[in-house]
Amino acid sequence: MVKYNRGYDKIRSVKKLLIGRNAKTVTGLFIVLLALLALSPVSNAGTITVGHTTGADYWNIQDAINASGGSDTIQVWGGAYDEHIVINKPLILESRDGTSGTFIDGPGAGIVVAITSDNVTFEGFTVQNGEIGIELTGNGGFILDNAIRTLEGVAGSNSSGTNSEIGGYSSGIYLNSGTNNRISRNIISSVRGGTVGNNTFSGGWAYDYGGTGGYGTGIYLKSGKDNIITGNTISSIAGGTGGNATGWYRPGILPDEPRGYGGIGGTGYGICIDSSEDNTIFDNTVSGVYKGAGGYGNIESGSAGVGYGIAAISATNRNEIYHNNFKNSDTQDGFDSSGNNAWDGGSLIGGNYWSDYTGHDSDGDGIGNTPYVLAGTKDAKDYFPFMHENGWGTQNIFDTGSGTYPSIGGIHSGTITPSQDLIINNLYTYPCTGTGGHTEYVEFSNESGILATGHWNGYNEDWHNITISPSFVMLAGLAYNYSIRTSSYP
Repeated sequence: MVKYNRGYDKIRSVKKLLIGRNAKTVTGLFIVLLALLALSPVSNAGTITVGHTTGADYWNIQDAINASGGSDTIQVWGGAYDEHIVINKPLILESRDGTSGTFIDGPGAGIVVAITSDNVTFEGFTVQNGEIGIELTGNGGFILDNAIRTLEGVAGSNSSGTNSEIGGYSSGIYLNSGTNNRISRNIISSVRGGTVGNNTFSGGWAYDYGGTGGYGTGIYLKSGKDNIITGNTISSIAGGTGGNATGWYRPGILPDEPRGYGGIGGTGYGICIDSSEDNTIFDNTVSGVYKGAGGYGNIESGSAGVGYGIAAISATNRNEIYHNNFKNSDTQDGFDSSGNNAWDGGSLIGGNYWSDYTGHDSDGDGIGNTPYVLAGTKDAKDYFPFMHENGWGTQNIFDTGSGTYPSIGGIHSGTITPSQDLIINNLYTYPCTGTGGHTEYVEFSNESGILATGHWNGYNEDWHNITISPSFVMLAGLAYNYSIRTSSYP
């Protein structure tokens, strides 16, 4: 049990404890605050509808975006929308009928959804048939509950010169230079780098070379900071096939001689972290990441590419990666050639599940005796690899429920003394039905000072949840102070 003192008797607070099977596999503490605060419902003003029917405000999504004001909500009704869209305003774009009924189709080329503005929520669509599913260059965005599939990089052209083009790259979600974004609960599948065309150069003594296949990535994080990637499922990611090279030297009076070297296959990444810092990646599942095949050469065929479940490349530092499942990667599940990243959360939180881990668990606690060593040049390690998928345990939830209406906003302060080690990483607020009750701020401290805080991000998707940063462990038997400020719809 958890003991606490009530410091504001007008607010009801409940504690939701996510407790693992033992102290080593505790996975989270979610403090759930009942904030049934407002008597008036959240307004629907500024809602624009899109649908292939006369009842909607607009027929095309882009037309609705162009006509919208900042902070509007655009609700897209079920249907297939064959368009590339650019979201250049802070707004909410959501589907009414979910991924099974609402499709944005490339078709077959380019960036299907480009988000260039800060503070955009994009939720509930199937995005398909392009080179990049969603490209996000803004800050403070939410990419939630989408299905992103059937993407392929541009194919390299056939060539009659000595070198071929490389294949184009492809990505389910390409997060480029963004900060404070949340990429959550998306299903990404069937992403492939571009295949290279054939090289048929013939003439002289020169050799001809097939081009390199393009890379395919589920989520590519480029030059990003303080982003959260969680709850995503990524599968069937592959590099493109290298180009063929079938040129000949035909001297006429001498036998013909082959001149072709096949191109190298492309790289597949489930998740790629490139030149990025201070991001948190947890609770994702990546499976089936494949290397691109090498191209045929009439002298020598090209080598295959590589396939990694997750890779940290370039100047990538201080990223936290834990409680993910990485499975069935062609080359290796993990790769780090970049810098100082944390591939586990320490002994209490644990690390990740790697399907190619070959260590043993002699004490039966579900965590390997030896570290998982990632490929790459940095000798990076997950020191607490789990032996089984989701090995951090089924979470047992203690939750008093949503309580009764009404309650009053204010500041609730008290202490918590846990009976076992607990991980603090999230706060959830129950609003009364039809109201906008929420927590604005939460702070945890002890005698050493402030340990962690959480801030409300406005009425965006997931506005009931506040991420606690940094996550920390409450140790059993020690007292911790908390202060929670609540409010309602303004």
